[in-house]
Parts: sequence; structure tokens; C-alpha cells
Amino acid sequence: MTIPFKTLTAAKNAAQSGDTIIVLPGTYNENNLAKNGVNWHFLTGANLEYSGTGSALFDTTGSAASFKVTGSGVFKTTNVSGGVRAFSLANNADVATVQFDRIEARGQAIYSAGTLTATGNEAKSTA
Repeated sequence: MTIPFKTLTAAKNAAQSGDTIIVLPGTYNENNLAKNGVNWHFLTGANLEYSGTGSALFDTTGSAASFKVTGSGVFKTTNVSGGVRAFSLANNADVATVQFDRIEARGQAIYSAGTLTATGNEAKSTA
């Protein structure tokens, strides 16, 4: 909380394994936030609302990752044609624990080839 970053991506890039990034209330339009050993905590009012194409909000394509997402985050993908997932664990070795208030996704909300524990109030998907 003492070192604020302008973007979530900047916080992820600066974080080291074992760090937890605290996400303050606001709306963020970013994706590809998974990083091995880096955890996230979303405070009430923190919304991750991605409107682009490409990788998921939290995507492990390319290298296995172990991480946690906790708190009251709202995760939303809005690209009509892209079908971007909120969480995509592409590797068998991936391990993630995800806590959320709500997920709304065009296409699949969550995909996991690894081990995923998800707890939330509401998840909506067009797939």
C-alpha cells in the first residue's frame, strides 16, 4: 500500500514471488496478470473489466504458475467477438485459488487444465 503503481501490469512486473498486490477500488482495463508466486487481493469496488482481445485476465499460457486471487473483485470481459476468459490455467502444473464477488465473461468464464479452487457469489458466461 506504500508503493502505488499506475497500472496493474506495472505492479505485476515489479512484484516478486511471495508478494501480494493490493488492488484499490476503481475500474482497470488490463489482462494477462498471472505471475508465478505473485498473489492478488481485490478490495471492495475493485473491478477488472477487460474489453480487448487475446489472453485472459489471469492467463498462464507459456509457463506454469501458482497464485491466489482473493477479496471482492469483479472480473468482466466485454469483447463481443474475442471470447476472452476471466481465468485461464493452461498448464497441468498450474495451481490457483480464486475468490471473487462476480465474474461476467464473453465465452468461457474459467478454463483450467491444472488445479483450480474457485469461490464466488456469481459467475456468468456466454459459453
